[in-house]
Amino acid sequence: MEKNWDIVILCSPLVIDWIRRTFAEQIADQQLPASIIWSGPSSRYGQGVVVIEWEGEPSEHFVGQLKIDTEVIDYMLYEVPTVEGYLPERPAKDEYELQQAYIKEA
Repeated sequence: MEKNWDIVILCSPLVIDWIRRTFAEQIADQQLPASIIWSGPSSRYGQGVVVIEWEGEPSEHFVGQLKIDTEVIDYMLYEVPTVEGYLPERPAKDEYELQQAYIKEA
């Protein structure tokens, strides 16, 4: 079973909506095995945070994009811990439909 990875992206709170929308559109358009699972301000300093879950290891192209994007302050990748190979299920709705609904709202 391939493990999932989370990508935590830090950005200015002024561009968090733009970054979230841009990545949601890219994920939907390219049908990437990823979904945005959370975005909002950090607790202490109010920095913008976007968390993306990637099924399997994130593509080198996507990580390379994070490295050169001037709006990205920093990012980190980590393997999602599992309990005996079990990952909790996400909400029942299809992730693609959720992303499309979010794009339309924005």
